[in-house]
Parts: sequence; structure tokens; C-alpha cells
Amino acid sequence: VYKRQLLLIAKIRSKKLIIPKKNWTSLILISLFNVTLWQVLMLYGVSLLGGGRAAVLGYTMPVWAVMVAAMMGYEKITISSFIALCLGVFGVISLAAGIDFFSNWVGIFVMLMAGFSWGVGTIILKYGGLKFDAFVIAGWQQLIGILPIIPFAILWDLNNIGDPDYRHFLVLIFAIFFASAYTYWAYFVVLKNFTVTVTSISVMMVPVLAILTVSYTHLTLPTSDLV
Repeated sequence: VYKRQLLLIAKIRSKKLIIPKKNWTSLILISLFNVTLWQVLMLYGVSLLGGGRAAVLGYTMPVWAVMVAAMMGYEKITISSFIALCLGVFGVISLAAGIDFFSNWVGIFVMLMAGFSWGVGTIILKYGGLKFDAFVIAGWQQLIGILPIIPFAILWDLNNIGDPDYRHFLVLIFAIFFASAYTYWAYFVVLKNFTVTVTSISVMMVPVLAILTVSYTHLTLPTSDLV
């Protein structure tokens, strides 16, 4: 639904929806890394580790994005980005220290790979030659990236749909129109105007908000188990 929403907005804004063949490779790659692998690995990791921890480990994406951008010669690691990178690594190590690695190593690995996937996708999006409107790129990326997931999602949902009520539908609406459509568009707009380093590090507030949201909804203060 939200992919059609993004493309519809792009069309209303008189933007061309057709992507030239020379850009198909980059478009398919960012769809694979930023949608297919990211969403599958994130959802699986959340089921293994729980929301708070999974969010923090998944959002190690700045670490991977900065490292890959530097190794490929696209961007240099400045003093400020190095400090931010060190703080990110310290946060990951601090979180991992509270987890029984041998019992949860699969979940930890899955979440780190989710962050790595998004980091690689960010590099391709920034330097892969996709100079199009953010609505167009976000819409096509979602449309292409979700296709491999659909068969597995249908099989899973048929056996695990449970007994949904109005709250589940409200969450679904929020996820479609805000958590997915808006955030993907906003991320691309920021990435278009700033470096990979600045853009990726800026999303480190997401796991912080996730932890605070969990604490608020459960009416408890953040504990050392979540921070």
C-alpha cells in the first residue's frame, strides 16, 4: 500500500516514474539491501532478542555505512565522525555485554547483518547514480524489495494471524503511512543533501526512541537491561 502511496505522490508532483535501464542495477541492489534483507533480518532478530535490544543492534548501520564509505574511498572519516563511530561501537559492546552470547549469538549476528545490509544499501543509494526524486526512488525500492517477501509473509500470516482487534489495525495503518512511507522518503531526502556519515549517524536516535517507547508503554523506567 505505502509503495503505491509514494509513487502516487510522485506522480501528483509531476515527477517521471520511469527509471532508465542504466539505473536498474543500482535500484535492484538498494531494494535488496534496504528493503528485503533489512526487513527480514530485523523482524527475525526482533523475534529472537526482543524490541529494545534488537533495535539497538539493528541500528549499528552508521558503523557499517561509515566504514564501507571510507574503505571504498567515497568519504573520509573525520574526527567528529570517528568519535561518533567509537561511541556507536561502545554502545554495541555495552549492549552485547549484557547478553549471553552463546545462547543468543544467532540473534546478535542476524541484527548486525541487518545493520550491515542497510549500511551497504545507503552507500549504493548515495553513490549509485540514482539522481531521482525521493518519492520515486522510495516507491520503486519498496515495490521491488517487497516482492521476494510476499510468498513467505502469506505463508507465515496464514498460520500466525491470531485474533486481531482494532489496535492491530491501528498499528498497521501507522506502519504503512508513517513508519514506512514517510520515514523512507525522509531518509532519502536527508541522504540527498548530506553525506552518508552524517545521514546514517543521525538515525541513531531511533533505538533511543524505541527504548523510551517500550518503557513508556509498560509504565517503567529504562533499565540497564534495555540501555
